[in-house]
Amino acid sequence: MEQIPEELFLLISEEKYEAALVKLEAQLDHEPKNRSYLYWAGFCYLQIHNPLAAIHALSICLEQEKSLEYHTSLMIAYFDSAQFGQALSFIQTGLQEYPNEAQYWRYLAYITARKDRAQADEFFHKAQQLSPQEYPLPSTPPNLSTIERAISWLPNAGKEWIELLDIQYEDNPSLDLLHVEAFPHHPLLPFILLENTLYIFTNNLSYHPPNQSPESYLFAQLLDLWNHIQQQ
Repeated sequence: MEQIPEELFLLISEEKYEAALVKLEAQLDHEPKNRSYLYWAGFCYLQIHNPLAAIHALSICLEQEKSLEYHTSLMIAYFDSAQFGQALSFIQTGLQEYPNEAQYWRYLAYITARKDRAQADEFFHKAQQLSPQEYPLPSTPPNLSTIERAISWLPNAGKEWIELLDIQYEDNPSLDLLHVEAFPHHPLLPFILLENTLYIFTNNLSYHPPNQSPESYLFAQLLDLWNHIQQQ
């Protein structure tokens, strides 16, 4: 793990990523090749969903030193930016040297699941065998009744708002949807709202946190979206 001043480490550990980035970017103005600052800047960019900036910072790290930490972080940045070909290239290279690195198998499963869920299940199992606590198996993609149950839990005003939307159910988000804005949408989002259309992705709902069911995960995400709209 790259060493940084304690003040910066505390900000990051408290998930104050934007505040940490202000300080990290100021340091990089003076030391643009400092790997510690670049790595943690890349980490923070990923947390605030700016994978393109993360790719820039992490690429410089990897150019200076070949390490598993830099390599996996850059792989994730490419995945998060929906550059799946680049992410897959990093996965294939990484598995040649680190065949028991669970992170590579998990992300290989995510990419494969976009076209072949049965094949992806093999990779999900491989990651789970290597690191069962960190990478539990995803659940079976939920059916329509599960999604409708999550929507039914919303406040009445939220349900009325949902009823006015055009709801589209898809297995995975298309590249067109992921790249519709300046910063790409994260490929594992459970849904994307574009104008009056709500796209819900059933495959992604199977990647819910271990302590939540697919419907409770979707409900929590929809409630956050509804609360955000209410505040606008």
